[in-house]
Amino acid sequence: MTDPAPLPRRRDVHRRHEGSGVPATRREARLAGPAEQRSVAVPPAAPAARTAPSEPVWPDVPVPARPDRPPRAGAAEASTSPPAGTFRHMAATQRGRLRGFLAPRRREGAVLRPFRPGDEQGLADVCLRTADAGDDATAQHAFPGLPGTVYALPYARFEPDLCLVVDDGTPEGRVSGYVLGTSDTVSFESWCERAWWPQARRAYPLEAMTRPADRDTAQLVHDPRRTPRRITDRYPAHLHIDLLPHVQGQGWGRRLVDGFLAAAAEAGAGAVHLGVAETNSRAIGFYGRLGFALVERAEGALVLGRPIR
Repeated sequence: MTDPAPLPRRRDVHRRHEGSGVPATRREARLAGPAEQRSVAVPPAAPAARTAPSEPVWPDVPVPARPDRPPRAGAAEASTSPPAGTFRHMAATQRGRLRGFLAPRRREGAVLRPFRPGDEQGLADVCLRTADAGDDATAQHAFPGLPGTVYALPYARFEPDLCLVVDDGTPEGRVSGYVLGTSDTVSFESWCERAWWPQARRAYPLEAMTRPADRDTAQLVHDPRRTPRRITDRYPAHLHIDLLPHVQGQGWGRRLVDGFLAAAAEAGAGAVHLGVAETNSRAIGFYGRLGFALVERAEGALVLGRPIR
């Protein structure tokens, strides 16, 4: 193939899932809506010899507002509801929409629940601890916040109502796994270039990256790849799943995918795609059982896709 899909790469490529299903103009309309801003300090660039943990980047950018939708019968909001378009409003909307799906999903103390403010560090931690083909990559990174800045946090910022987490059931609600993604890959990638990558580039300069894992990941910050339109036109949504070892093999992967598909359908997406390493027969079989089929081969990986509705 002379024009392979340039999907962003990660050492656990089978967990790198990509696609979207609504026109870019619809997503841009969301970005123009009311937004609540959160300011989180971006860590200063560290010297090359740095070994202490660095926080993931959480740029001070607007939270995209969801488009207005007609109210459902009997779903009148209370006068105390958060303002439409704010982060708290989106979180409340997601909880209401997915309550029936999430309520029974408990296993041995863990629970599947929507992402909520305060989960950002948990997402970044799970991302780091699964970044080496599903294994812990902490020892490989002098900048441990970098994987989460690339592979997790932009999705939680751009479209938090498509982000679900496996909560381990402890009082602090520790994140042990997640699914996240977007219903519109084209607009997501445009938003990252405009609002996310600039601060990430300042926080993670290439000249400070002396370890191979940091250098490879930072390269995606400074030279991000765009998903080909031949994929996004057919499968406009995409997703990512990561689970820590102590919650693997318990059915959470299927439940996370089901929850994401339900939320993506509500957001208007019609199909989703993802990437999986050609050698990962277990993951390929898992996604095959969930209805994913081969779209194309690209750079040692398979692009899989399926309709959402």
